[in-house]
Amino acid sequence: MLSTQDRSGRVFILAALIAASGSLALADAPGWAKGKKPGKAAAAGDAKGKALLERLSALVADHAAGYEAVGEATIAHLEKKGTKELELALDAGYCYRVLATGEKDAFEIGVEARLDGKAAASTSGTRPAALVDVCAPQGGSLALDFGTPSFGGDFITATYRTKVVKVPPKDDVGARLAVLSDKHAPGGKVVHAPAIGIVGEGEGVDIDFGVKGGSCYKVVAVGGNGISDVDVVVRAGSGGKAAVLAEDGTADDHPVVTACAPQGVGTVGATATPGKGSGALAVAAWEVKQVSIAGVSEGQKALEERLAGEAAVYAQDMNMVGMPEGGDILNKKPVVLEAGLAKGVCYKFIAVGGSGITDLDIAVTKGKAKGKAGVLAKDTTDDDAPIASLCAAETMTATVTLSSKGTGSYAYGLFAGASKAAGAAGAFDDLTAAIDAAAVEKATGWEAAGAMKTAVVGGGGVATFDVPMDGDYCYGLLAVALGDIGDIDVEASAGGLALAADKDDSPAAMVEVCPGGDVVASVKLGAGSGTGPVALKPFRKENEVDAVYVPVGGVGTSYIAKAIRKLHEKSGQSRPAVGDFLEGSLETSKTQTFDVPLSGGKCYTVLAVGVPSVKSLEVKLVSPLGDEVASGSGSSTGAGAQVAFDTTPCPKWNGTYKLTVKMFSGYGSFGAQIFGK
Repeated sequence: MLSTQDRSGRVFILAALIAASGSLALADAPGWAKGKKPGKAAAAGDAKGKALLERLSALVADHAAGYEAVGEATIAHLEKKGTKELELALDAGYCYRVLATGEKDAFEIGVEARLDGKAAASTSGTRPAALVDVCAPQGGSLALDFGTPSFGGDFITATYRTKVVKVPPKDDVGARLAVLSDKHAPGGKVVHAPAIGIVGEGEGVDIDFGVKGGSCYKVVAVGGNGISDVDVVVRAGSGGKAAVLAEDGTADDHPVVTACAPQGVGTVGATATPGKGSGALAVAAWEVKQVSIAGVSEGQKALEERLAGEAAVYAQDMNMVGMPEGGDILNKKPVVLEAGLAKGVCYKFIAVGGSGITDLDIAVTKGKAKGKAGVLAKDTTDDDAPIASLCAAETMTATVTLSSKGTGSYAYGLFAGASKAAGAAGAFDDLTAAIDAAAVEKATGWEAAGAMKTAVVGGGGVATFDVPMDGDYCYGLLAVALGDIGDIDVEASAGGLALAADKDDSPAAMVEVCPGGDVVASVKLGAGSGTGPVALKPFRKENEVDAVYVPVGGVGTSYIAKAIRKLHEKSGQSRPAVGDFLEGSLETSKTQTFDVPLSGGKCYTVLAVGVPSVKSLEVKLVSPLGDEVASGSGSSTGAGAQVAFDTTPCPKWNGTYKLTVKMFSGYGSFGAQIFGK
C-alpha cells in the first residue's frame, strides 16, 4: 500500500502520471490554484484510489492515445455542488486535452476552461467522464474549474498534449474546430466557446448563446473517433420545441450550419448529435460578418429544397460543386461570391429567393472584371429563380454577383457536368484518355465491370456513384481527376460500413474491395483542393482467396500455445483458425493491439489465454470503422486467465479489424487467436 504525503498539514492527496500508453506511475500532486484546496481525497493506494486510476486509464486509452502526458494526474475531492480550480502553464505550439472522471458512473463532473482569462472550452453539462480541448499556439495560462451538480465524491484528472498541426487527427476535436472556424468564420466573433461531450447515439451536445435579431451565426460541430456522421439543429430559443432556424443536411462528421436570428429573438440554441457512432463530440458558434436585415423571411432549409427542385429540372446529369450557399440579401445591395471553373466543363449557376424578393439576378464575370465586356453569363428573366449557363474555355476563378429587388433570404448552388451532350466534349475525351492510361498502370489483369462515370468536383464537394458488386469477385475502383486537382480521394462504403479508401496523393488512384457478398457500394470521389472533372470506372477479377490451414496455437510448444489448444477443444466450436497465433507480454493496465484481416459473411470465435501470473484479461474486436464488434473478459482460475467469445452479429464486410488485449490484472505473456467458418 502506497503512503500519502501531508502537503498542507490538513490535506492528504496522491496523484498519478498516466501515460498515453496506459501505464501508471504515482507521483505527488501538482499545485492547485493559490487558496484552492483539493479537499479530502482518496489515497491512490487504497481501493477507491485504484478504481479511479483504472477509470482514468480506460479514458486515456480511448481518448488520448498518442498524446504526451503533461505533469501529473490528480485525485481530489468535490463536496456536494462544489467546485475546484486548477491552473496550468501552457507551452506555445500545443493543443491540450484535459480528462476527468469520477469514482463511479453516478458521479457526474463538468469542466470549464479559461485561457488567459477568456472562456476557451467547456464540457456539455455534466457527465461521468469529462473531456475538454484547448489549443494554445502562443502558449498561456489555463484555469480549469471542476464541478459537480449533485452529491460529492472523489475524481481524478490528467492533462495531455499534442503539437499544433495544419491537419489535426480525427479525434482532436478541439483543434479541428479551430481549423474549421478559420475556414468558415474568418474574423468571426466567438459567441460560444467549444462545448465537448463524450456521447453515444441518441445523446447530444447542447449550447445556448445570446443573439442580435437580424445578425447571422455559424455553428460548427466535429465528431471524433467512432463518429462518422454529426447532425446539427439550430433553434430560435432553448429547448426542442423552439422553431428551427437551420439544420445540417450533410452526412459527414464536421457540419457547418449558418443561421440568421429573426428580430425579437434574444437566445439561440444549437444541438449536435451523432447520427452514427459514439465518441467525443464538440460544437461551437461564431457571429459572422453579414449585413443585418429587418428579419429573416424564410428558413434556409426550405430555400435549399427549392434550389434542389430547380436543379432537378434545369441541371439534370450535373453534380453540385461544393455545398449550397445562402443568407440574406438587401434590396439593390449585391452579394458577391467566387467560383472555380475548369476548362472544358459546362456549368449552371442557379439561385432562388425567398419571401420579399420579387426579382433575383445572377451575373458571372471572369476574375474581378466589371462591365459588359467581362460578363461570361447572366440570367435575363424577371423572377426569383435565376439561372445562368456557360462552358468554360479555360480554367479560371469567376465572380458570381447576386442582386435583388426586395429584401429577403436566398440560396445559391453551382452545378457542373462533363459530357458531350453538355458541350464539353474536350473534357469527356480527356477523361477517357486519362482513365485508359491509368488502367494500363493500375488495372492490368482486371476486366471492366461497368461504364466510366463522370462528374465535376471542387470546393470540398464530392461526387457519389453506386457500384453493384458480386460477392464472388474483387473490385478495383479506378478514379482520375483533371483540372487543377492534384489529389483525388476515393472512398467506398456499403450499409454504412467503410470498405476501402485510397491513401495516395495523386490525381489517379485505385482502391480494391472484396465485398464477400452481393452489395451495392457507394463510391465517393472528392478533391482536397482545386476544381475539375473526375471519372470513375470499376474493374473486377475473381476472388482467388483460398482457405489456408493455420495451426491452432501456431507450431510452438510454449505454455500459452498448449493452453489455447486446450481452450479451443472446449470453446472453439471446431472452427479452424483464420489467422496467426498472436503473442505478447503486458504489464498491469497496459494494452496491445493487433491488425487482423477478416472476411465478411462469416462468424468468428475469439480465444485468449495467459500464463499463471495473468490474473484478468479483457479482449475486444473492433471494426475498420472503429466500432466494437464483440468483446469478452476472463479471470484466472489458477492456471492463467482465459477468454472466449463469439462475434454476434457476425461481421458483414471484408477489412482489417483490430484485436485489442488489455492486461486488467496481473502481468506476463499471453496469446490470442481467431477462429471462423
